[in-house]
Amino acid sequence: MRRFYNIDHDAAAVFEVVKKGGIAIIPGSLGYAIVGSSYLAMETINRTKRRRPEKIHGFTGNHTIEKEVHETSSQAQDFIRAVTEDFDLPLGVVAPVRLDRPIIRNIDSRLLPLATRDGTINIVLNGGQLLESIARLCEKDVFPMFGSSANISTSGVKARIEDIEPEIIQAADLVIDYGVARWYEGGRSSTILDVRDFSVVRYGVSYGQIADIARRHFGIQLPEDPSIRWPGTPVPLA
Repeated sequence: MRRFYNIDHDAAAVFEVVKKGGIAIIPGSLGYAIVGSSYLAMETINRTKRRRPEKIHGFTGNHTIEKEVHETSSQAQDFIRAVTEDFDLPLGVVAPVRLDRPIIRNIDSRLLPLATRDGTINIVLNGGQLLESIARLCEKDVFPMFGSSANISTSGVKARIEDIEPEIIQAADLVIDYGVARWYEGGRSSTILDVRDFSVVRYGVSYGQIADIARRHFGIQLPEDPSIRWPGTPVPLA
């Protein structure tokens, strides 16, 4: 990808826009996301997406940020690394948040209810090269950034810029177009697991592979995704 896109340049452009209170639409391996940091930006994103107030935003991070702000077991960390590094799959990780960490303390207090739930925070890892580059800038500058899928709420993740609703595009100060998303699965969002007990918060992209890794390598039995029928599975009679 580096031959065709200047990822570090684009990450710096996104970071500058968001740090000034703006909104950016960015490509990720799962689909396109809309990101911001200020209270006004996140209010605009919620309003434009027609998002229910109880839905939380994902926290932009990498492995370093995740280890700093999440309170997890060693087994959970081994599992996260296996999924996102050894098997190169995207994963949303929910775990208790350490509120005393500098990057968390830099969050506008009005935004905490939009980013946390019951003392936990969600971070999507291995979301694409651009997101990784942006996360490194957030880490270096101790700057919190939030995001969610760039679409009207419940309409499905968008694989291409041209599929994003016009009002979502118009809400952004910067739009980065990298073409079709790598892990796009018909509008599915990221798989999200609560690593306190490995419960499923959301069935999403690559869930079957993630469940197989959990079973084979960690002895953790995740439930079957009710929306997927594996080859060879009998079709229920009507």
